[in-house]
Amino acid sequence: MDRGMGEFVSELHDGVRPAMSRIRQPRLCGQRGISLGGLLMVAVVLVVGAIFSFKLIPPYMQYLSVKKTFQAIIHDPAMREAPPAEYRKSFERRATIESISAISAADVQVAKEGNTVRLSASWSVKVPVAGNANLCIDFVADSSGAD
Repeated sequence: MDRGMGEFVSELHDGVRPAMSRIRQPRLCGQRGISLGGLLMVAVVLVVGAIFSFKLIPPYMQYLSVKKTFQAIIHDPAMREAPPAEYRKSFERRATIESISAISAADVQVAKEGNTVRLSASWSVKVPVAGNANLCIDFVADSSGAD
């Protein structure tokens, strides 16, 4: 019990950390982020993806236009009792307005099933990718609601 005040204070400091040591100091453990090589690789992937997208959008837009035209013809009340040739003429007129060049009226198949009429067409599109490499896409458009 005969300890001096200096020993007592030093024992206290040894067992308890001062409040300042709880604050985290930033470590200098190397740089973080993306390197120039990584940035270039990401840029190349994005550019190639954009090129493919720009080349594939027009054929898919044609496909959606054909489907929309088929739906419009099927829901036209004037076409309820029309013969198949009249459906093709209607498609030809609407295709001119919609700028559909993927198929012609002769490619449209008209099938009557009871009171319902079903229009369909199928075609292939070759999209040039690079040099002599092409991407071939087969489309089947139908007047039914399902894709």
